[in-house]
Amino acid sequence: MGSIIYAALEKPKHKDNCLAWGLSLFIDIKSANDVLKSLSKKKNQKVNYMAVACGKLTDNDGIKHSSQNKNHYTFYPKVDFDFNDKFTIVEDNGK
Repeated sequence: MGSIIYAALEKPKHKDNCLAWGLSLFIDIKSANDVLKSLSKKKNQKVNYMAVACGKLTDNDGIKHSSQNKNHYTFYPKVDFDFNDKFTIVEDNGK
């Protein structure tokens, strides 16, 4: 859930940017792991991204906003969305 607030709260210049309040999601575990591994050490130390979670979303869970990257989209959950119910942390081997 860290990426939901990081851009908007840690970088005040983004507080009025709707995209900064979304959760970055990827179409598969490989794409998510590739991005996680590519984060700079400085950014990773500040935000402490450490794992990838897997889950299945429906249109009733919130809004999905596509980006130019076909492997990525931004998700805006509904107020009552239960992250613990929908996502599970996956091990490094993708299981």
